[in-house]
Amino acid sequence: MVARNHIVNNLVAAYLRLHPEKQRDPEDLRNLEISNQYMSDQPVRPRRRPREWSPDDESDDDGEVVWDDDDVDEELDPSRCSQCPPGRASDGYQCAEQNPVHVFCMACMSRMPDRTDRQRTLQHCSFCQQTYCDLYFNATRGFGCSTPGGRRALKSLQEYEFHAVPPTAFHDNVHEQQILREYVGELLPSLNAVWLTGLDRIRAGLYMLQCSPHGVDARRGNVASEVDRGPSEQASGSAVSPRSSAESTPQPAANPVTLFGFTPVAADTIACTTCATRLFCEICYLYREDIDPEALPTAVRSRPDCWYGRECRTQSHNVMHAQRLNHVCPRTRF
Repeated sequence: MVARNHIVNNLVAAYLRLHPEKQRDPEDLRNLEISNQYMSDQPVRPRRRPREWSPDDESDDDGEVVWDDDDVDEELDPSRCSQCPPGRASDGYQCAEQNPVHVFCMACMSRMPDRTDRQRTLQHCSFCQQTYCDLYFNATRGFGCSTPGGRRALKSLQEYEFHAVPPTAFHDNVHEQQILREYVGELLPSLNAVWLTGLDRIRAGLYMLQCSPHGVDARRGNVASEVDRGPSEQASGSAVSPRSSAESTPQPAANPVTLFGFTPVAADTIACTTCATRLFCEICYLYREDIDPEALPTAVRSRPDCWYGRECRTQSHNVMHAQRLNHVCPRTRF
């Protein structure tokens, strides 16, 4: 594209006002204006020079071959839906000819149809409803997102792996994060075991999580017992809070009421990385809450509870407050 650059012109004009001796000769300026081919301020796309025919060309056409500026791969053109007529998805789906509804991939901005059938789960995060094309295009055209950031942007929760405590866990309380990190380092192979244990407890109905674009609601179902603990937890021998024999008997989990705007969490739910990380933060808190206090260092278990518990706003920026009080507890002052 060729167009007048007003920013550069203004800089040149200001420079020449400060240094008049640098001005071109008036005769040179007239010659340059005469030879200028682009008189308009509107952007102009220069014509490409035609390519001459050669014997190596497979085409039998005589004369010149003119390249079309719009000659692009339509299937990879993000501004065009590859499943609009005459295109079609591998499962036979085709966009409506009139007023088709499309969504855009948040990673590569590719256009794709807004499916209303079972394929919709491959396009949207189940919790925040952000759209990504990788899973959908892998299923309907054989290859996924064209950008590295969009590949595997959506996947089921059980496919995720976490090997570090997220910075936002425990409401940004770095001291509680370090306590969990040290506990896991002594008993578990990695922090990902906490994630796997959380998914096991979700399957067993011990953790009942619901997620929305704005938050996570966590409730408890059955009381954890030795027989309820997931395989990753049993292998590690991690400690949970002691229960009485009556309390440790598994009870049927009550079906929680789904909150408005929230989606129940299952291990095979399709989610984006952001929502999966938020769920892992909640699982970290629940897992830390289930640890037997006797398995923690004396300096940790001897701390009094903060009045505001996990909702305390001071714990995120006051390190002394976070170290002095326990924040893995419910709020008691309102």
